[in-house]
Amino acid sequence: MHDFPYELDQWVEKVRAVLDEAWLVIRETLDLYTRQGCAIRAAGVAYHLLLSIFPLLLFLIFLSSQVLVTYDVREPLNEYLKSTFPGIADDVMRVVNETLQARGSFGWVGGLLLVWSASSVFNSVFVTMNVIWGASNRSLLHRRAAAIASVIVVCLLFIASVWLSAFTVWPLADGSTLRYWIQFIIDPGLIIIFLWLIFRVLPNRTINPRAALAGAALSGVTWRVARSAFALFLSSDLANYGLLYGSLASVVILMLWAFVSGVILYLGAAFGSVLEKRYWSGQ
Repeated sequence: MHDFPYELDQWVEKVRAVLDEAWLVIRETLDLYTRQGCAIRAAGVAYHLLLSIFPLLLFLIFLSSQVLVTYDVREPLNEYLKSTFPGIADDVMRVVNETLQARGSFGWVGGLLLVWSASSVFNSVFVTMNVIWGASNRSLLHRRAAAIASVIVVCLLFIASVWLSAFTVWPLADGSTLRYWIQFIIDPGLIIIFLWLIFRVLPNRTINPRAALAGAALSGVTWRVARSAFALFLSSDLANYGLLYGSLASVVILMLWAFVSGVILYLGAAFGSVLEKRYWSGQ
């Protein structure tokens, strides 16, 4: 009983040390994020995404039509866009559909031009990832080739998800479907795994897997919360972009959400980079 005050003091000191260490990590993360101009770089992601999103979607439809001959991918694509770009998915798909009606089907030459245009946003992300993680930049040709490969990988992942979607409607014993569990349990995990791969593969050096996972977890959880908050904001009376921007409202919303997503992506990368330098620099 006499040791209780001493043990309490020790516990308080340990908690204080943990809080001090956490504050140092947060401060260094924000310092790295600010010093590398990540907010401006996130604005660059928004700009490049505006130029890349329609070629990316058109190439995705083109490639899917070559692989899934009897399947119309536009409906699942619209569902995916609704979960990724709150408030503007219908407008984006309307532009895509109008382009397809005016242009018709794309040949392989047109598909190659689309994938080249769609790779711009990935090329921008590559440069920033190297800066945040303290890696040297690849050559321009190497970056462009990696960006094109990233576009193809994203499209193939989408095609795989469309092919697997036929199995997600199977009823389970409790009356729910597999799609329910994918949406609320598996989907967040897949986002974190995808971000972990981005942090591990994109920088031009070997990244500690635990540091990459910590950054991916922060970005993944924050992005899910921000997506719900952004959708709620758009549905409220506070966001009347149509009154202010008219027909350009969808473009403004797209760029704003892309900027927010870029901020979250680079903040997670900065967090992982700081953890790696502090705790796993020699591993």
